[in-house]
Formats: sequence, structure tokens, C-alpha cells
Amino acid sequence: RKGHAFPVVEPSLYVPKSEDFSKTANNLISYPVPDMMNPDLARLLAYIIAEGWVAQHNTFTITQYRDKNPETRKDIDDLLKSQFGYPVTKDDPEGGTIHSRFIRHYLERMGVEYTVSADKLILPVILQSSRESIVNFVRAFMDAEGFVSGQDLCVSSASERLLRELQVLLLHLGI
Repeated sequence: RKGHAFPVVEPSLYVPKSEDFSKTANNLISYPVPDMMNPDLARLLAYIIAEGWVAQHNTFTITQYRDKNPETRKDIDDLLKSQFGYPVTKDDPEGGTIHSRFIRHYLERMGVEYTVSADKLILPVILQSSRESIVNFVRAFMDAEGFVSGQDLCVSSASERLLRELQVLLLHLGI
């Protein structure tokens, strides 16, 4: 419906605070992660959902090759540094393996599950975020998984649920 407002719930209810879990494990290196949703975090979450996968309990990878899409890879690296304080090294050819149990736990508490592509979804914190955060999420997701063909937006995913949720976000934005 035109004019129908998307429900916005206080984002901090869904974004874990580092104090909530940083003391639960010994030798856990903590990082200055955001405790509230913001447009840059939404953009980073889009890249993680679109291109991310979990290899182990203490790592995750965002597959976006530096030589094939340098602007997107730079954006991901910049976001990892600004949002998580994570120092990105240039040694990894994919440029996106994050070796941090702390950040992995943070993402897990936010809803980024250990899952296969067919079971991926858009996180509730995104579905209930501000318009600006949703716009940033959709832009980054389309940069990673989509393209424009004429007047059509095209995106592919093995997850039907994710595609339906993306459709809801696009409709919310009037697209």
C-alpha cells in the first residue's frame, strides 16, 4: 500500500553489544563493534549475506576478488575497518577472510547463521531498520549479487526466502 509505513523497532534490540559476550571466552580479542544499526553496518551486512560464508567457528569469508571488483572490495575493507575496527591485510587474494571469534560471535548474535546459500535470509534488524539503512543494504546487496538490465533489476540467489524479503524491501522503497 502506498504510504504504508514499515515497522521500525528500536535497532539496538537486535544489534548485540560487545559487553554482552566479550567476557564469555578466554583470550577473545574484542573489537569496537557498533551497538546500534547504522547505514554503513547495513551495507556491510549486505556484503556478508550476499558474498559471505562461514568456514570455521572462528572465521568467515566475504568472497569478492580484489582484481575483479576493486571498488566493492575496497568498500568491504573500509567497512570492516570503520564498523569493526578490523585490520584488513592484502595477503588474502579474495581479501575477505576474517579471523576473529569476537566478530563471528557478534554476527551470529545478530542472526548471521552457519548456513548454506539456500537458507540465507535478510536479518530482522535490516527489515526493521531506517529507510537510509535499508537503501544502503539494498545497494550493497545489488552490487554483490545483482545487475540492471534495461529497466529491470536482476538478482540471483539460491534462497527463495531471501529473494522474497528483498522484494519486500524494494517495494517498501517504491521500486
